[in-house]
Amino acid sequence: MPSPSAPHLGRLELDPHLVVRGFDVGFAAIAGDRADEVLGRPLDALFSVRDRRGVLRFDELISHSDADNIDLTIALRLGAREVLTRLLLRRTDVGWLAFIEDLGGAGNVVSELAHSRELWREVVHQSAEGIAVLGGDGRLLEYNPSFFRLLDLRSTRNIPLSEDALRGAPLVDLLIDDSLVALRDYLAGRSALGRELQHRGRWLEFAARPLALPRQRFAGLWLSLRDVTERRRAERLRAALDAAREELLRKEKLAALGGLVEGIALEIGNPLGVAVTAASLAQDRLQELQASFEAGILRQRDMRHHLQQALAAADMALTNLRRAAGLVTGVKQIAVDSSEKVRQDMSVGTYVGAVVASLSPLSAGSPHRVSVEVRRDPVAAVFPAALAQIVTNLVHNALTHAFPPGRVGTVVLWVDQVAGDQIELGCRDDGVGMTASTLPRIYEPFFSTARDRGGSGLGLYIVHNLVTDLLRGTIVARSAPERGTTVIVRFPTRPGDP
Repeated sequence: MPSPSAPHLGRLELDPHLVVRGFDVGFAAIAGDRADEVLGRPLDALFSVRDRRGVLRFDELISHSDADNIDLTIALRLGAREVLTRLLLRRTDVGWLAFIEDLGGAGNVVSELAHSRELWREVVHQSAEGIAVLGGDGRLLEYNPSFFRLLDLRSTRNIPLSEDALRGAPLVDLLIDDSLVALRDYLAGRSALGRELQHRGRWLEFAARPLALPRQRFAGLWLSLRDVTERRRAERLRAALDAAREELLRKEKLAALGGLVEGIALEIGNPLGVAVTAASLAQDRLQELQASFEAGILRQRDMRHHLQQALAAADMALTNLRRAAGLVTGVKQIAVDSSEKVRQDMSVGTYVGAVVASLSPLSAGSPHRVSVEVRRDPVAAVFPAALAQIVTNLVHNALTHAFPPGRVGTVVLWVDQVAGDQIELGCRDDGVGMTASTLPRIYEPFFSTARDRGGSGLGLYIVHNLVTDLLRGTIVARSAPERGTTVIVRFPTRPGDP
């Protein structure tokens, strides 16, 4: 039998049972000063236990009785170091000859490939993600410690399976826990949807990809497991926080509604109470007048006195009833009715000018001047009734709060188009302004600084609701004492559907 053509640096002489009987100087150079330790030892005792693939390959080749030549790459444990070698075995009449080529030299392609392979195996070994390779028949060929730990496979008696029990076994047959049904069905081809499962208190996300070799369409399956328990816990915590926030918002809305009802009751109750008292006084005086008339003792002086008191009481009742009616109207405007939700294409500047013109009675009896500046007149799909209500409340709010008795001022509204598709509606007055403590409260219901001048405290509250809820816009107010107040409303040219 011709000797192998590959070069060799060392040679071992083996008996028929592959026990080392001698070596040459080349092997001594590879093994170093501990070369004598190999004498009397079987060849497989020199194999590195870390090179399981090489050992399995050697066992497979040597098991064939007709094998006269064996050629493989394997790592040998020589003394305190491991050497990657090419091992060529040749059968002789008295045993075997083993030719050993050291592949660990610098620049050796085989060595570099083996190093890369070992590095990759180490990366996979250290990965927190469970990784396994299944053969074409579904048998478990390779896996890393994380895969073994995450699956935590057990027998029917709940006894943990060892690594030896896993390797080479069909993985589907090992997935007997009910919690692993999704993975079992997926590997068995009964389901392609399962991607997560809950197993032994942990949430696992799994994925599989087919492995193909150049000459094979399908060589096996790459399976990965990822522990997503912390992510699931974070999602549950976020959901709980969202639910808690929604509950807080709901309670705040209820509290605001309660405050609104209380404010309505107080604001309407006061004028109604005064009106009832005044009406009762007028009734008493008229009844006294009627009794004196029927008794024939009515005097002109008494008649004049009783009529004056009855008229004063009636006037007081009428004034307070009108105030109560105005409050009721304001409350109704807080919730925009269906007619105000009709959208219409219009020139916003032109429409605002028409609304302000219709409000001339508000300033007709006062020295104040109200004007409109149309800087640009954008055409937009808006809600006319809501826009009219906003303009009306801004003008009324300025005339009511900005100018105390004896002070004359100017209110200017403007319309412009800014930031592309944004419409700007502004209202500026040169009145007394507001303090830093008052400004943040102007959108609160029933908050008013001009209660004695007919302020209901609902004007800007209504405006804020219409702008933010219906027009999907923003409202900003700026003010300082004796420097007037400016309110700027911005909303898109096509507000979202309410």
